[in-house]
Amino acid sequence: MKKILKVLTVASVGFLLSGCLPGPKKGGNGGNDNSQNNFDGYYDSITDDMKGDELKTALYNIIHPAMSKHNYAYVWKYLDYCDVGHPETTGVTSSTASNGDIIAYYEGKIAHKYNDEMNKEHVWPKSHGGNLIEGDPHMVRPAIEKNNSGRGNSFYVEGKNSDTNGWDPKAAGLNENYRGDCARIIFYCAVQEPRFKIIDEEYHPTSNADPDFMMGKLSDMLKWNLNYAVQQSEKNRNDILNGKMKSYDKEFNLNRNPFIDHPEYACRIWGETNSTTKQICGM
Repeated sequence: MKKILKVLTVASVGFLLSGCLPGPKKGGNGGNDNSQNNFDGYYDSITDDMKGDELKTALYNIIHPAMSKHNYAYVWKYLDYCDVGHPETTGVTSSTASNGDIIAYYEGKIAHKYNDEMNKEHVWPKSHGGNLIEGDPHMVRPAIEKNNSGRGNSFYVEGKNSDTNGWDPKAAGLNENYRGDCARIIFYCAVQEPRFKIIDEEYHPTSNADPDFMMGKLSDMLKWNLNYAVQQSEKNRNDILNGKMKSYDKEFNLNRNPFIDHPEYACRIWGETNSTTKQICGM
């Protein structure tokens, strides 16, 4: 019996991590085809001819009303459920939800919330205005402290590993699939907060006292969004936060991240920014 339980435990953890470990990269709309999935009518107000600011505004009108109204300190109460294993997909028992085991952002590995020096990563950095939506669990993610500080307040820039002048999870020796995940979160933030802007630059000066409300690099993130398929872990947490899936009998009722459900929206909004983005998006 002990041997059987041990095998089941290993299998469960393996299934949980399968949505986070590097896998085949696919082109097209982020490696996903959700054209036949309307997510229970969630996107019924979006029409095929919408693009640019029109599409951005339409998505804002869908997601903003149900955004988390809690503050930054409260966010762990979401992350403890949406970034751990849950019975519906792994068979892991509910004890996992309370013992501090959690998926570390940028690594896709199980870490311990308390023993492994985890903290909360502003995917849209605070010095670039991320504090405006730091109560939103779609933006804030649990990360190993050294990975969080290693990224600093850098833009996401392919091939760079600096805490100020550009950072890339693959260049930092971490899980490269988070390239796509990062991009879809930044796109989400730029819709959720109208003051935010994504620029096609590797750096822009900013500070906590005088934030620029900017993030980049747009062309790299558009490419990452297309080349790295949406992971099962992204889909799971989207469903948990929106209430389509329970996690350890906990049910939330927040908005969804549209770029997880429809990665193709990114090119429809930002694809015509310049010649580079047009080429990446096939325009």
